[in-house]
Amino acid sequence: MIRLENYSKKYGQFQAVYPTDLHIKEGEVYALLGPNGGGKTTIFKSLAGLSRPNTGKVLIAGENLWEKPEAVKAKLSFLPQRVTIPENLSITEVLNFFASLKGVPHHRIDEILDHIDVKGRMRQKVGELSGGMLQRLGLVITFLGDTPVYILDEPTLNLDLDGMKRFRKYIRLLKDKGKTIIVSSHTLVDAESLADRVGVIAGGRLVLDQSVVDFRDRVKNQTSMVLVLANKIPSLVEAALGAGAVSADFENGYFRYRADQIRQIKVLEAIRESGGDIISIATEKPSLDQLIEEHYE
Repeated sequence: MIRLENYSKKYGQFQAVYPTDLHIKEGEVYALLGPNGGGKTTIFKSLAGLSRPNTGKVLIAGENLWEKPEAVKAKLSFLPQRVTIPENLSITEVLNFFASLKGVPHHRIDEILDHIDVKGRMRQKVGELSGGMLQRLGLVITFLGDTPVYILDEPTLNLDLDGMKRFRKYIRLLKDKGKTIIVSSHTLVDAESLADRVGVIAGGRLVLDQSVVDFRDRVKNQTSMVLVLANKIPSLVEAALGAGAVSADFENGYFRYRADQIRQIKVLEAIRESGGDIISIATEKPSLDQLIEEHYE
């Protein structure tokens, strides 16, 4: 449904995205992760028809976006990273305007508001909205179009917990309807909770492209165990490493170790057997930067 073929993009002498191939199947939710400046937004602007690539093709439902821009754009809805709306308009005025612009019946507004709730603010001016409510409004505008493809650049940015729950629930509903969705994010939670497949882009290169099941395993294998111990015994480091830990050390009053899923319990048992009096155990997921570094190791 969405395909990049030898896609690349430069701004002057700066190579924003190196030659990249990407295929997202119909009905699939794809999460593209990466640090700020990694290339996510550059790709999303090209998918939305706002930025022409230097090389390669952007295909939506088999059609070249830049050969048939109007026909292809009619098949997608795009949420930009920064939502910009005239501040003197009320939410009601904004939604009525975009419903007319998109040619959708006005009852569609109520349908979307049942999922992405801004009902209590309908008379409020855009300029008075918090960042989270402005993001919700941007999502409502994007979802007004009942299109087969949704391109969402940092859709959970500034959302509160309720907003994120509503958004994720609605994405699952769209998936059940067979919609194809690509979302960008710089957090692991969005990928693990939403996606069928996950890509990671850094420095303009797609360094990872795998199923969410494999991605979760990768995250688990990079997750650190954090122990609070009643005693500090230096030999516990050696015991943990000997039982299969990739790394182990005392840090800021805690004992941290990292091991793959198979060895995590074995390492824990070795710590106990070596005299470690464990008061509490917690886990610490890797950051996106750590996952990228792990890929290059």
